Amino acid sequence: MSKQKTEQQIGPQGGRPTRYDPTYHPQLAKWMMRAGLTIKELAEELGVADTTVYTWMQKHEEFALAMKESGNFIDSLVEDSLLKRALGYTVEELDETIVERGNTVVEVRTRRNVKHIPPDVTAITFWLKNRQPARWRDRVDVETVEEKEIKVVLGIKGLDYENT
Repeated sequence: MSKQKTEQQIGPQGGRPTRYDPTYHPQLAKWMMRAGLTIKELAEELGVADTTVYTWMQKHEEFALAMKESGNFIDSLVEDSLLKRALGYTVEELDETIVERGNTVVEVRTRRNVKHIPPDVTAITFWLKNRQPARWRDRVDVETVEEKEIKVVLGIKGLDYENT
């Protein structure tokens, strides 16, 4: 057994052998992350703690790169889907109708339906709040130079319906 192989298996300081395999784990991580798994789920699939996955990412550049590239890939797919929902889109559906006489199929009719999915307000709001937070956040900051006393009335006790 070579010195390099020994250090790879038990680590340079000795101790417990690592389960990391540079020929196997980067590729497996890439596939799992592209499938949308979280780091915790990936760790469970690999049979290690999630802290071990983070350690592997720090110690093994090829593993960290596989994780990052795959995470970016799946994130871009989700971003594309969110944008599609925010803008609305058109989808084509096929409707098949089977015409029977007795127990015999006489004809199969296929009809194409073009369906427009309208923009989704929730997707639009989410997109704008995250892409342009200064313009689209819920909280509005108001600056004034005048000092005024403001009376805040909570509940219905302070309301006077006769004077309104």
